[in-house]
Amino acid sequence: MNNLNKNILQIKYFLVFLFLFKICYSTKIGILSDTHWDYWYQNGADADKMCRSGKGKAGEFGYSKCDTPLIMLQSIETFLYYEDIDVFFYLGDALPHKFPDTNQTALQLVKYFYSSLINLTNEKGIPFFWTLGNTDYEPDGQMPAQKNSFYYLFADLFQNKFSKDSLLSIQKGGYYTEKFGSNQRIISINSVMLMEEDQAINLTNQNPADMLTWLDQILSEAEINNEKVWILTHVPLGAKFQSKHFTYRDDFNELLVKIYQKYYKNIIAVISGHLHIDSFRLIYDTTHTQPLVVNFICPASTYYVMKSYPSYRVLNYNDSNEEISNWIQFVSDTEQDNSQGFVNFYNYYDTKTSYGINLLTPKTIHTLLNEMKENQDYFQSYWNNVHEGINYDCDSSCESLELCALEYCLYQEFEICRNSTF
Repeated sequence: MNNLNKNILQIKYFLVFLFLFKICYSTKIGILSDTHWDYWYQNGADADKMCRSGKGKAGEFGYSKCDTPLIMLQSIETFLYYEDIDVFFYLGDALPHKFPDTNQTALQLVKYFYSSLINLTNEKGIPFFWTLGNTDYEPDGQMPAQKNSFYYLFADLFQNKFSKDSLLSIQKGGYYTEKFGSNQRIISINSVMLMEEDQAINLTNQNPADMLTWLDQILSEAEINNEKVWILTHVPLGAKFQSKHFTYRDDFNELLVKIYQKYYKNIIAVISGHLHIDSFRLIYDTTHTQPLVVNFICPASTYYVMKSYPSYRVLNYNDSNEEISNWIQFVSDTEQDNSQGFVNFYNYYDTKTSYGINLLTPKTIHTLLNEMKENQDYFQSYWNNVHEGINYDCDSSCESLELCALEYCLYQEFEICRNSTF
């Protein structure tokens, strides 16, 4: 074989290698939400006092009625450091419930917490994207729609990581967009400003800090540039967990649904936290026949409220077909951690094994939802994952309400479903 033929053969092998690499390569995303780190947590304290004082059963690594101690937060960060991930998402709520101190103290603790995540991702050499949660701010959930020291703190923290435009929009209202990879985009909206509970936003304000017109504009540009978009929000669409109430103000919830319907072809997924459960919400077209977008809801890493074990997620995104292929949910049994004297996060489930699906798209989630309606085993598999290792009974009323919440993100449709099943 002459040199020319050898060179041609080598080029062919190289092209085959590149083709196979592109098919096999996936982006691994680490996702953490609702850490609720409690600076005042004390080992051996009284749970009725949020494990901050008195004598009781609070363990070293946490307790079911309390938020996250520093040692558990550090353990979570250690496990994430050794995960093979290419990018990191944090979905908000750094501070504890029933915050016992001043706004100034809250700013200092938020700065410490987010700085620790910046250091973690700097050491790994990976990008870090976040979205604001209601307990990141004090008073809880009362985020304003104008510039203030809280928003400026985040602009300062990320001044060397984000673009000038992102820093300006963070200063304006705590939202931003950044390019990621070759054709992906992160959009982080300040969903707290859209919550029913945010009394800092006037009821006549239909566009807090100009964020919703900005969101439409950024998605329009993504459509033109053929970019695939991750939308990060702390608050998910639709109903609260096992409730007839919605988290968003109704007009904001409806507007977000319309925006997602408009740009669904470019949206990979909406990723949220807040509810402290492992779940999803499906957005359909206006005829409710075609599933368009999935709002995935990630569980918390605090033991408080839902009494679910601390948890984080590693999600696989297939770069060749531009779809989510799988995720693994890791949990740590806090009671066992306290007993054995060290923290151990383990693989609680992965979507391929648990649900038997190879892709996590609107169509496959729609199919899964229909199977959950028709087959109790499918619903039970889902329900076992909702609380990450803690088993709660779900009777027929509970199941009907949950299925309505998964399928109907608009209030009127949800109410029709709820009233027809009770």
